[in-house]
Amino acid sequence: YMKALEYLKEAIEKSQNNTWATAEMAWNYKMLKDYSHALECLDLTVEWGRDDIWVNYEYADIYENLDDFEKAYKFVLKAEKKGASGTKLLSRKAYCLRMLENYEDALEIYKQIDRNDAWIYNEFGYCYSQLENYDLSVDYYLKAYALDPKNPFTLTKLAWVYATKKEHEKALQHLKEYVEQFGETTWTNGQFAFNYYHLNEYKKAKTYIQKALEAQPEDEWAKSLENKIDEVDDKKSKRTQLYKLMSDVETVKEKLEIRKEINNLYNSLLDTKEEGELATAFKYISSL
Repeated sequence: YMKALEYLKEAIEKSQNNTWATAEMAWNYKMLKDYSHALECLDLTVEWGRDDIWVNYEYADIYENLDDFEKAYKFVLKAEKKGASGTKLLSRKAYCLRMLENYEDALEIYKQIDRNDAWIYNEFGYCYSQLENYDLSVDYYLKAYALDPKNPFTLTKLAWVYATKKEHEKALQHLKEYVEQFGETTWTNGQFAFNYYHLNEYKKAKTYIQKALEAQPEDEWAKSLENKIDEVDDKKSKRTQLYKLMSDVETVKEKLEIRKEINNLYNSLLDTKEEGELATAFKYISSL
């Protein structure tokens, strides 16, 4: 690209108002991710009289790369006014709208696109997930998965939606597929921990949350989940102590001495799901 730019600069020196050369320079700078110079070349192209579909699509490309989707959408619309049409136009309009979080309008445009590939199904799946229509989201992600089962976007999004739907076993399946293909990430470790936690597999959850925190020690979500796992471990320990004390009671004197400790342990467990299980224990304690 740098060599091409040298020749293009020479071409401009020999021929002023060479909009072909400035447009090509913009493209080469874009490929080098030098977006400021790319925009300067496009501005010069327009100043010298060329403002066609290709130029406006190039503006849109650069602003998408800069995550400025408002400007990108503006130039896509300009391209449309200049005669752009078809799948390319619709795809770009819809993509800009979904990146601007205008999911309903994006979906209306996606429905006009005649494509049958993983990309379009992933776009449908993503928009429906953001609108919290998780059933439809899964349906479209599964269509994408059928066409491209190794697509990293599809695998991670299926895992996330299944976790949101509390179908944790299915979420784990797609997380494992992702890791087999692309390796572990902080995100996958956090998702493994989240799903194992909700399956009450706390030891596995703890292992993955520790991996996530090793990579990002200040991750508040991971630290919050770790605290929840620690609370579960603490409750289990107290419950074990409670039943041991009850089984160790042999004399009235011992009952009187440990009654306070039993009550304290029981009270610390009242906010857990074991309340029904401990009703018998409470009845027994009351009889001491």
